[in-house]
Amino acid sequence: MLMMYALLKKICSTQSALIGLSFFISLYPLFIYSFLARGYLLLLFFYILSLYTILQICILKSNRKRHFYLFTFAAVGGLYTIPSFLYALSGLLLFAAAGLIVQKRTTALIGLFKSCIIIALITVTLYLPVFISAKWELLKPYLNPVYEKGTTAVAFTSSYSILAKAFLSPFNPLAILTGAFLVLGSFAVFMSKHKTNRMIVWFAWLQLILSFLVFFVFKQQFPPKPWMHFAVVSALLFTAVVQLLVKQKTLPSFILIIVSLLIVSSGTIAAYNYKNSNSVATGYNSVSKLCERFLINNNVTEVYTENSYFKTMIDYYAIKNKLQVKIYNSRPTSQLYAAFDSGKKYDMIIANAQQSKLAPLHYLYDTVIKQHNTIVLLIRK
Repeated sequence: MLMMYALLKKICSTQSALIGLSFFISLYPLFIYSFLARGYLLLLFFYILSLYTILQICILKSNRKRHFYLFTFAAVGGLYTIPSFLYALSGLLLFAAAGLIVQKRTTALIGLFKSCIIIALITVTLYLPVFISAKWELLKPYLNPVYEKGTTAVAFTSSYSILAKAFLSPFNPLAILTGAFLVLGSFAVFMSKHKTNRMIVWFAWLQLILSFLVFFVFKQQFPPKPWMHFAVVSALLFTAVVQLLVKQKTLPSFILIIVSLLIVSSGTIAAYNYKNSNSVATGYNSVSKLCERFLINNNVTEVYTENSYFKTMIDYYAIKNKLQVKIYNSRPTSQLYAAFDSGKKYDMIIANAQQSKLAPLHYLYDTVIKQHNTIVLLIRK
């Protein structure tokens, strides 16, 4: 939060920065990923740090070495946290390179190029153990297109409506209103004479265009997580529009503050609904918690799970209770991936209650849990 405020304060007034920050903290992913997939919040921190240095270099025209060093550190940190940071980093580098070429700042461009080489070398070195042990053939399913040409429009609409709910507002009417505000506001900012804010509009739209490119080239429907940096991009654009309105006194400040409070409350309401609803993740968590007792009481040592989500949860409860549990799962990229072997003696099997793809079971077993489309079986023989 402090880094985001520092970033916004670099490009606008204190008042606009606080309003932009209120928009940022309202975003649904900041809540959901504060306790699920928490690495994405660390990734977001490294992105804010990277963007802060890029703004220093490109917009504030700094040639200080410390900014290039800081950018290198943040980029390596982001890539090592989660590899999908590459999407965010690509957008930053495209913007930075284009800006420095237009400004004819050769020294800064060379510094950026050197940083990229160092980032690549350090990241490859850090990932060497992964490269050596990875089963590359298991990645093939993830590289294949997930939709056909005939369904492109449906896939596009589905993907970007999910992104809009995540990074604008979880409620459809507010998401549409916020999206319209940002689109119309970005045109107004671009037509203004404020060079810094115009560059921010260029930056924001470049990130969106890059996501279009990934969508159409790789033919992948993507969830919000790989595009977590959109939280920062949308907040940055929102702040630039607010800054224009405040300067031109188009809207009184108290109206902008009320709008920001409404946005914040939408995120809070969504968080409350998530906590009290029988959502997917909440259901899986409750099933996993129930599994803990059976792991302890039945000396479970080998588990097969059809749903890869349970792998992390069972791992956690095994470590917590100092149990030696080997977990085989159906996720192809997992190191313990294994096709289900109906002849193997598992101690516990976690299967989907509906549309299970497991082979017929030749075991004597007790059904100990049956909820949330999940069946947990304790094998007796």
